[in-house]
Amino acid sequence: MKRLISLIAAVFTATSLMAQSAQKVISFGKEEWHAILSGNATSSPVETRWGFAILTDGRMLNSCTADGKIIWRRGTKGKPSFITQSGDFFYIVTRSKKITLVNPSGKELWSSAAPFEITEKPVVAKDGRIFAHGKNAIACFGNNGVRKWHVSTPDLANLPTFVFEDGSILLFTSDEEKNTGQTVAKRFNKYGEPLEDLMFSNVVDTAVQCSRGILVALKDGSMGLISEENGKIKSPWVQKSYLSTSAFAICADENTGNSVFLFRTGANTTAILLRTHSGDFLNQFMLPPLDRTTLASAKTTYSGFFVADGTTALEFSEDGTIWWEAQLPPKEKWDFLTYTKTNSLVLCRNDWVIQGYNTISPPKAVAYQPFDEELEEPPKPKPRFPPKIEWSAGLEFRAYNKEQIEEIEKMLKKGDYGKKERDIVEGLKKEVERYLDAQVGTKSQNYFAQNPDYARRFISLLSLTGVNDFSQSFAALIKGEKEPTTLAALIHSAGNHRFDPDGDILTALEFVCHSTIGRDNPPVLMNLCDATFEICCYMGHPSLFKYGKEILKHLTDAGFNSQIREYATQTLKKLSDEDENAI
Repeated sequence: MKRLISLIAAVFTATSLMAQSAQKVISFGKEEWHAILSGNATSSPVETRWGFAILTDGRMLNSCTADGKIIWRRGTKGKPSFITQSGDFFYIVTRSKKITLVNPSGKELWSSAAPFEITEKPVVAKDGRIFAHGKNAIACFGNNGVRKWHVSTPDLANLPTFVFEDGSILLFTSDEEKNTGQTVAKRFNKYGEPLEDLMFSNVVDTAVQCSRGILVALKDGSMGLISEENGKIKSPWVQKSYLSTSAFAICADENTGNSVFLFRTGANTTAILLRTHSGDFLNQFMLPPLDRTTLASAKTTYSGFFVADGTTALEFSEDGTIWWEAQLPPKEKWDFLTYTKTNSLVLCRNDWVIQGYNTISPPKAVAYQPFDEELEEPPKPKPRFPPKIEWSAGLEFRAYNKEQIEEIEKMLKKGDYGKKERDIVEGLKKEVERYLDAQVGTKSQNYFAQNPDYARRFISLLSLTGVNDFSQSFAALIKGEKEPTTLAALIHSAGNHRFDPDGDILTALEFVCHSTIGRDNPPVLMNLCDATFEICCYMGHPSLFKYGKEILKHLTDAGFNSQIREYATQTLKKLSDEDENAI
């Protein structure tokens, strides 16, 4: 701590850390491009792989290229309020309570309603479940639109839901701080069960998600990190800024491993740069004055950080260099803005017009390193699946009987199963591991091969879970299955699952096309056609459409019987029509 105090004191007396001479002032008197929307934006644009998307009060979702060309427009059912983007998918809140999932091609996949008014943007976890909270409640939905659970909470602060690495969530409350001057946050596991309350030493004013956990800024000027490790919450560090106000914005750069906290100090903005994992002080410098009450955006960029309020926008690096600064048009003329990866500033005006202004292309960000020290080695990614479970795959064991499978199926379809999901999903994962293990052995030792009816019933449950965890499982099981009837059931269930972001299931389906197992088995290959169609239409990505059409085209070859060739031709035509209507 003494080291931190001496460093900050030195910074306050130094003038060399003011914005450096690389600054370029840009005039926004002339736009580079503009486009007419179907109404005024209802929330900030979200960036996509192709450009950005804007939700308007004209009940339309507009997908645009980076230079403002409209790719597609899709209507929304009900008055829209929020939009969240995750993995090329859009999650739209309409009618205050309704969540709709839209794929990259603008196709509406499902809609589901919360039993309360949603007051913040939905948050999407790694396994695909969606969290949405209101004033004093939160709900969780599966990636299939089925509501998993909802629970009541105390009144919540004007902050989003935060998700830890283990899937648990943290909600910052507002009612306790009125009485104690301290924020209390409530933590739930992903099944809706309360875990613990966290009390902060002061009121949490700002918080952002990062790969390390949650970065927070308190009203007394303190900064800190909350993280999860082995199911337990800890605070790796807390630092005092020695400023009289709290940070109004936080940006975490996952590439450099550093984070910047922005404070309004008199006639300027003070930026404090810290090492994200340790809180070590790295740098402090001044930026132009920014108004927290009109803060429009604060985000990490390719070259550092971007921040904008109602009058000023700028991009700066970790060493304090301001790459460019611009005075924005009068705030009464626009509502929202965003800064794209292609260095375009996009303004959403309140007359149905979006305007784009090109800035400059600064160099790639380099981690600021003021001391002669080695940078921490980035953490190794955790395996996507747990180690294989070693157990017997003998014929004497099965995880579920017929009645249990029927009960689980009914529960997964109905929803609102809450904490029961833990045993269901974990049990299915273990059974998948056992199935994969059994595929390696002989048929006489394979319970699933000897009991195909059980295998088909069990397989059907995987696509009903509403989580992304089984995409690679489907791919591995399909490649390893030798029994045609069970293989047909596997492919059918994979088609119902539909989620295949990396094309693993499609690759497995292509493998089946070239194998001898299904060549003369119409149920296998007809299910394969259907699954290919469902996956491509659900994912809505051009590369997967192309891959799917290649798979179906192969099934039209003369080596397959006429029934399969005809079915593949019909499916190929349907998929081509979907592709043409998509983008």
